[in-house]
Amino acid sequence: MITTPFRSYTTCAIFFALPFFLCEIHAQAPEKKPLDSSPIQGKSEMESEEKQENDRITAKLKAIVIPVLEFEDTSLEDAVDFLRTRAEELDSTTEVQADKGVNFVVRSARNSPQGQAVPTIRSLKLKNVTLANALQLMCEGVGYKYSAAQSSVILEPEVTPVPPALAPTPVIPAPATAPASTPSVAFQSSDLSKALSPLVKPDISSAKLVLSYLQQLAESKSGAEKVATLQVASVIKNAFTADFAVATKTKDLEKAEAEAIRQEKIAADWMTPNAFGRVNELASRASLVKADEIRKKAMADLIDAREKLILQLRDADATILIYHKKNDLNVVALLATTMLIINERSLPEDAYRPSFTRAQIAALNQFSHFRDEWLAEAQNAEKSENYEKAIHLYGKARDEEARKRCANLLAANLEAQKLFGSALEYYEMAGNHAKAGEIRKNNPTLLADQFKVLTPDELYAKIAPCCVRITDGKGHGTGFLFRRGGYILTNKHVIGNGQNLTVKFDDTSSYPAKLIATSQDYDLAIIKIEREDHPVIGFRTQEVKIGLNVSLVGFPEVDLPTSTMNSGLISNTDRTFRDNPVYQLDVSVNHGNSGGPVVDQNGQLVGVVTFTLNDFDKDKFNFAIQVGTVAEFVQENMK
Repeated sequence: MITTPFRSYTTCAIFFALPFFLCEIHAQAPEKKPLDSSPIQGKSEMESEEKQENDRITAKLKAIVIPVLEFEDTSLEDAVDFLRTRAEELDSTTEVQADKGVNFVVRSARNSPQGQAVPTIRSLKLKNVTLANALQLMCEGVGYKYSAAQSSVILEPEVTPVPPALAPTPVIPAPATAPASTPSVAFQSSDLSKALSPLVKPDISSAKLVLSYLQQLAESKSGAEKVATLQVASVIKNAFTADFAVATKTKDLEKAEAEAIRQEKIAADWMTPNAFGRVNELASRASLVKADEIRKKAMADLIDAREKLILQLRDADATILIYHKKNDLNVVALLATTMLIINERSLPEDAYRPSFTRAQIAALNQFSHFRDEWLAEAQNAEKSENYEKAIHLYGKARDEEARKRCANLLAANLEAQKLFGSALEYYEMAGNHAKAGEIRKNNPTLLADQFKVLTPDELYAKIAPCCVRITDGKGHGTGFLFRRGGYILTNKHVIGNGQNLTVKFDDTSSYPAKLIATSQDYDLAIIKIEREDHPVIGFRTQEVKIGLNVSLVGFPEVDLPTSTMNSGLISNTDRTFRDNPVYQLDVSVNHGNSGGPVVDQNGQLVGVVTFTLNDFDKDKFNFAIQVGTVAEFVQENMK
């Protein structure tokens, strides 16, 4: 389904355009000038004119920007039809209305069987994206490629070659001194991701092809690399084998049901009086028992096959998380998408929840595609001394070295302005603990006017990296980092029994978490992940009054890859709800925000989201545990 404010346009466009996708479409050739009598010269002029036309289309793809692009389980044909309509509406590069927009041609694979299912874009959500980038991401998701040719944009299936990287990759020595703008982590596509590329179409034949590639790749490796490659091969083989077993047992269940129905019919026949008016209850009962046994055995076999598949998906998840920590995001996206599709086609809904959702996979693909742009924009912001923007963009691009460098520069600027509270936070973000300790020693009590008042954009950029989505396999809530070393505050009701806890960040990184402490009196808990270097949220020490402007950041219950921020004010400071001293908030709270931070305009913690009365038709009647109560709980359990 396409989600867009312009859906009314696309409905008509799809109706008229869909028949044209059943065969290859060619744009009408532009009117040509009379050719010279020389065949060679005429051919040269035609080629030159065609090249100019293709260059014009390529320029349009880079110039047309689509404000909102959301595809969810949308066929490639419908998606292209939507792009055609929007390109015509948004084309500002052409004055003549008849020449606006771009002609698209969608080609099928050669020798593809008639009636073959059209490619489907599972999930793609983008904002302010060029038509070229939109096409690139769409094609990557369905195994297609696009090019400007024949005065049109041609979309056609990507032919999967034997990966060229199966041979050992030559090692290129790094320069002795890297420039300041060099990313601290490389994200190039690895030879492993190239070997996995056929999994764009996750079926048995693609899996067999991948296994042969991985075997060749393993033969070119040694030591730990060889073991890791063989481990990936084992994960893929086991997952597809288990998936095939579930498909087989599902068909067996259908056959068993047909046989059980036949036995029930036999039982009914035995209970039909014969010519002497007699029935055979014993035979009828035996047939019914047999029907019941057939059903139970087939269902038990299917359940067993599903349980074995879940075990294989868990193993796959563990392997995917390893490559996520290595930042080989192409491997992560390919494996995670494959396992998600297997999960959806072979298991009942909610039988198993993979580590990566569709939205998170889409975010990974978006990260890989836009990282270079973020880095370039961050470098420009750093040159112009817009350090807040640079910190945010370097963080999105996961360049920790550059982010710390800008944090240190910003802290020095804030210190010069006597904004010691904000300077302290950024020195700590930069890892400059000596300067942070010096400020803390000279300013034991930090006042509100020693913190910078943040704009909404700056506030979100500061708080979002501190917030995490917490899951226990059943549901999810929010938490936030409050002390270095991976310490996270949240609600007690979010963590359940404290088992199987997983913490996920906006950047899709994921960590297992362990329970440190829970409060006997309040809805508070502390959990911990193994991560040392991260930003934290400081606690407000000034009095909280009615009318204080506050914001909360958290993860809504729906499957969104990043957190959201809602803003409002403190509407009452003297409430007790379920024995918790709370502030009443005039702020919208989404399901899933429980455990998230409520902060003031300086980015200091005011409270922790806890309960809401929205379920009782009370608009914006929400509560946050007071920061004083939170501070006492932390002091008692973090000695």
